[in-house]
Amino acid sequence: MTLYADERVEGVPEEFTDRSWNHADLFARLQGDSGPIFPDFPLETRSLGGTDPLGMALRGGGQAYLRFRVAEGEQAGLRTRSGSGALPEAFHLTILRTR
Repeated sequence: MTLYADERVEGVPEEFTDRSWNHADLFARLQGDSGPIFPDFPLETRSLGGTDPLGMALRGGGQAYLRFRVAEGEQAGLRTRSGSGALPEAFHLTILRTR
């Protein structure tokens, strides 16, 4: 969560920050002979909306950053599943409210 929240989300709790580094700025500036060393910075986010499912594949140790908005006074639900059955025990889902 620190990679997304640090330097992007105001008021985020300290445990979700990295006070010694500004990763987004650092990684965006690192250049190799053929261009950016980390072309995925800033981190790619995908938007969720409506009731259409969003399919994606995650490798072990991988991560994804999804965004969604819920109107004031409304509720939202998220459902996760694996094409091969139950999600692996090591799967973790973290939600960060930014507003």
